[in-house]
Amino acid sequence: MLALSLGLILLGIFVPFPKVPKHQSVPLALHFTEHYARFIPTILSVAIPLIQRDAIGLFQVANASIATTFLTHATKRALNHVTINDQRLGERPYGGNFNMPSGHSSMVGLAVAFLMRRYSFKKYLWLLPLIPLTMLARIYLDMHTIGAVLAGLGTGMLCVGLFTSPKKP
Repeated sequence: MLALSLGLILLGIFVPFPKVPKHQSVPLALHFTEHYARFIPTILSVAIPLIQRDAIGLFQVANASIATTFLTHATKRALNHVTINDQRLGERPYGGNFNMPSGHSSMVGLAVAFLMRRYSFKKYLWLLPLIPLTMLARIYLDMHTIGAVLAGLGTGMLCVGLFTSPKKP
């Protein structure tokens, strides 16, 4: 998981992805994901440890969440004025700052990866589509670049890899 997450972060930073054209409207599935569905993994990542009375899991998701939030925001500020391949990493698609990495992508990636690593890969496989849907929603809403959502996913997965262990039966 660590190698994959670092690969996603580096891919997001160094690969010059094309700028996605501005969209006049957002598909209903992406609108629903942005406003509702993306919260499901986050809610479950707190509810499941509480329901199972898994104090260690609750501690791990709290640590991973704090680390992800800190790392995401520190990286946003550190990379805001960095230019690679003639692209300022902090520039959002149509203006604005603090593009890289996407906080939405990092948090949904964190929540899904936590549930799959801590409890069961197969049991929470159904949550996996919410990751690309959240990433696509952020791109369609012109809030992030392709590289930013990939780096965000990598950031969330990295923190899960560092702070989460599988639950012992």
